[in-house]
Amino acid sequence: PYVFAALLKVFQDMLAFLQPQLLRLLLSFISRYQSARPSSSPASPGAPNALEGFAIALLMFIASLTQTVILHQYFQHCFETGMRVRAGLVGVIYRKALVLSNDGRGSASGDIVNLMSVDAMRLQDFCTYGLIAISGPFQVCLTAFPGGCAK
Repeated sequence: PYVFAALLKVFQDMLAFLQPQLLRLLLSFISRYQSARPSSSPASPGAPNALEGFAIALLMFIASLTQTVILHQYFQHCFETGMRVRAGLVGVIYRKALVLSNDGRGSASGDIVNLMSVDAMRLQDFCTYGLIAISGPFQVCLTAFPGGCAK
């Protein structure tokens, strides 16, 4: 599930950078549309088709909707993986605490509580936000190089 979440995050990042490109196309279309149509005459033969503008706007909507759904699924998979890791770790620590002798349990009770609460929560947070280590450099490649990381 974590690898699938990584793929979702990469796809969501690509969609995030698609939005400004579609906006650039829409603004370019509006500029061409306004310059080709005088305000007093109806549709002139050389004017851009209005359907092109609607298609760009529809693509922007679909890209935004898809990006939102993918981001939700990404966080769902990451939180689920984090909760599984935390539950497994707390279970292992608890089983280990049960087999400790009374002397060992008395001196290590603070360590056990710390392991079960703080450290398990840190690992859960790492599962949730750890994919930023992949997403961050990928976003830098998308923004720094016009052709992407392949160049």
